[in-house]
Amino acid sequence: MTLFVVSLGFLCIAVRVLPAFIMRNSKISPMVYQTMAYLPVIIFTAMIFTDIFFWEDHFNLNLFENIKLIPALVSLLVAYRFKDIIKTIIAGVGTIALLYFLF
Repeated sequence: MTLFVVSLGFLCIAVRVLPAFIMRNSKISPMVYQTMAYLPVIIFTAMIFTDIFFWEDHFNLNLFENIKLIPALVSLLVAYRFKDIIKTIIAGVGTIALLYFLF
């Protein structure tokens, strides 16, 4: 069991380190660097949207069935109004906690 965990640890490190080690001397165009700057935003957006818009394994935009749409809208409004990540997180988590408590 210990050998298995250690080997998985080395595999995890290798998957992260080897691409950087291989690409360290290669020339990458500035356009690729500019495009790669958007990858974290794209991945995070995809993860958030699939969590919000899918309820019980189905795409659902009904506010009465999908309880996660209301906190998403509240968070969106707070983010637009205050442009503060802490207030946005508090509003979203508070709203979803209140809704789960009420329903």
